[in-house]
Amino acid sequence: MARVTVVDCLEHVDNRFQLVLIAAKRARQLLLGAEPLVERGQDKPTVLALREIAEGLIGPSILEEKEEETLADYFDETGARPEEREEDNELERELAAQIKARIAGEDAGDAAARHFSDFAESGAPNSDPDPDPGGGGDDEEHDHEPPAAPTPRESGDSG
Repeated sequence: MARVTVVDCLEHVDNRFQLVLIAAKRARQLLLGAEPLVERGQDKPTVLALREIAEGLIGPSILEEKEEETLADYFDETGARPEEREEDNELERELAAQIKARIAGEDAGDAAARHFSDFAESGAPNSDPDPDPGGGGDDEEHDHEPPAAPTPRESGDSG
């Protein structure tokens, strides 16, 4: 079926209002993972729902079915899907463990040992934003001597 028309769908439902309700409920089911009863192709859930209605595969009885899942069950308040929530939970658990370790008074020796083991495993040290915290090195900006104090003649003192 190349194109779905309202007339094709109205052959299987009572009126346009009922058509909207049926199509909306079926499109929601398809969005949540229900298997389409027609070939999916490149069609979006709304078009698939209308095609199913036009072919007589879905009818008014769908309105009486209890919904197994709702969009609220599928997405959380931030719009994340369940698998994304699980990844976030895992990251939160890791962060909580790190915070607890720091609060528990992990001494500098333990931190240095972990830093060294991270380097040995990955071949690179932990990301330290300033590899030279002393400010030394061969950076030309830091190697200039401070200007000499002004002489009495330069400062305007006639003395």
